[in-house]
Amino acid sequence: MDLTEGALSTIMNGGNVEAPIMQILGSKKISGAGDNERYRLLISDGVHVNSFAMLATQLNDRIRNGDLSDNTIVRVKRHITSSVPNSGKGQKRVMIILDVEVVAPGSEVGGRIGNPVSWSADASAAPAAPAPVAAPTAAPAASSRPASANSCALSSSNSPPAKAPPSRPSPQKPFSANAGNRGGYGGGYGNNIRSPNKGMGGMELSPNASTHPIASLTPYQNKWVIKARVTGKTNIRHWSNSKGEGSLFSFDLVDESGEIRATAFRDQCEKFHPMIEVGKVYLITKAQLKTANKKFSSLNNDYEMSLTGETQIIPVHEDDSGVPQIKFNFSSLNDIENMEPNASVDVIGVVKSVGEVVTFVAKTSNRELKKRDVTIVDRTNTAVNLTLWGQDAEEFDGSCQPVVAVKGGKVNEFQGSKTVSLPGNATFQINPDIPESHELKGWYDDEGSTATFKSISQRTGGGGGGFGSDNDLITIKDARDQGLGSGGKPDYFSVKGTLIMIKSENAIYQACPGENCNKKVIDQQNGMFRCEKCGRDYPNYKPRLLLSCSVGDWSDNAWVSIFQEVAEVILGKSPEELDELKQSSADAYQQVFQAAQFKSFTFRMRTQMSVYNDEQRMKMNVVSAKKIDHKAYCGSLLTELKEVLGMGTVSK
Repeated sequence: MDLTEGALSTIMNGGNVEAPIMQILGSKKISGAGDNERYRLLISDGVHVNSFAMLATQLNDRIRNGDLSDNTIVRVKRHITSSVPNSGKGQKRVMIILDVEVVAPGSEVGGRIGNPVSWSADASAAPAAPAPVAAPTAAPAASSRPASANSCALSSSNSPPAKAPPSRPSPQKPFSANAGNRGGYGGGYGNNIRSPNKGMGGMELSPNASTHPIASLTPYQNKWVIKARVTGKTNIRHWSNSKGEGSLFSFDLVDESGEIRATAFRDQCEKFHPMIEVGKVYLITKAQLKTANKKFSSLNNDYEMSLTGETQIIPVHEDDSGVPQIKFNFSSLNDIENMEPNASVDVIGVVKSVGEVVTFVAKTSNRELKKRDVTIVDRTNTAVNLTLWGQDAEEFDGSCQPVVAVKGGKVNEFQGSKTVSLPGNATFQINPDIPESHELKGWYDDEGSTATFKSISQRTGGGGGGFGSDNDLITIKDARDQGLGSGGKPDYFSVKGTLIMIKSENAIYQACPGENCNKKVIDQQNGMFRCEKCGRDYPNYKPRLLLSCSVGDWSDNAWVSIFQEVAEVILGKSPEELDELKQSSADAYQQVFQAAQFKSFTFRMRTQMSVYNDEQRMKMNVVSAKKIDHKAYCGSLLTELKEVLGMGTVSK
């Protein structure tokens, strides 16, 4: 196998070689500052060997799975180079490999090809570089926030825009934050007079500035410029605490080498928020780089940016085809059912229905919040609730059933149901101009609008139609036969059951009256009650309900635990009322439990295998109970009967 001899010298001297064939002689893992890691490669073209080569982080798995093992011959399909500081020795050029294709695995090659020597900048003059290949023009960016003007408009053209060779943008005057700012967007305040586009750090930012790849940025660099596309932007958030108050917003940036998050606080928030638009390309310099807080960012980068008073940002109005668009990694909606809570997910779906905006006060922060649930569907005949917050919830118009795409959504679980919400760093697009959107809309218009969907998101209120409703029931025997709860994690199911027996003894326990604590207290027989969890003595307690009941249907019965809120629904009494009855009238107390026996409900069950006295047993808890919708229940029975008899389904 012949390598592209001389390619390294050309590339490392700033030239361009189209799809060179090279050999990977070794790799070294470089631990990142955060949860991520990078790999440094030793590559050869048969003449020279170079250790200043980095693998883009999105290709890390190809090292881990052995795809890029030692001696592997590869075709470098995409790469970029960047000059970075070299520990006080000036600048060094680093080659960043963005995409490779394996030509021959290392196990087949067996060893080094040729006798390459280490490359250095002075080793040889660079041969004439071939003409660069025109980059494909990216599709125009879609709107990232809901608006009635674009909710119903979906481009019908699937043809990509015509290709055009990249052109250098003509000089332009940068945006001005205020009349006294002489440094583009950023770079100083007031009447500090500087040369055009020159920031406080002395670096001049112009549309023709040389740029660095995002993947090469570190906190140890002082002078750099990136050219990147904004793929997501949060609304302005305000905070107030003992240290003061302020505001912030974040936006995500991407180029061919990787992605990074930028955050602006206080004055910079007010300055840059009106300028930054999702889908647009900007030149950015003089931001502060620091270790990324992975609690608030899922981007594949060890670092993040903070905008400062010196930061300069100017938009790129000319050809930006070399900067990639937002990259989605869509999961089918039916896959969400098996995802862990808090997992990050990219989804796309057609809006089936839209709920009303709900306003409530958060218990933890005492702030007023607004949310809206939107039901989306896809070709897997699955429906999922998508929760929008704040401005997104207020402005969303789903009347024309648009396609919506989410990047970085959060999977939530409640009582066995799964939903997807939009955290502040998620990207939300309506009718994005991408192939998946056009295909999904075509499917929905042709057949999806009349399809029957399985919802994995339990609806609040109402009697039927949602996940776990009277249309979606199994028996207790079915749950046991299917081994629900035995897979190492809890499973949920719905059953139409009857309360056969309720144990009245120990139905009430004395709980800690402290906030957010329901731990059982110890009666010290001196008028005080001790909570070991809080480490405090209280003069009172709060009664709480915990019922042990036998629930049965026609197939079997099971002992289940029923907690506070559901127990109140079943008994029709508050724990305070029951505690008073227990102390004042034992007969009246017992009558409450007797009256609840043999009542039937639609129970939502949570089941999981547990170990008690070294024995495994299935533990079931009731997470909700509601009155039976007899019409929906009979409809489900008719449907099952028709299917058993091979007579089709019944329309409801």
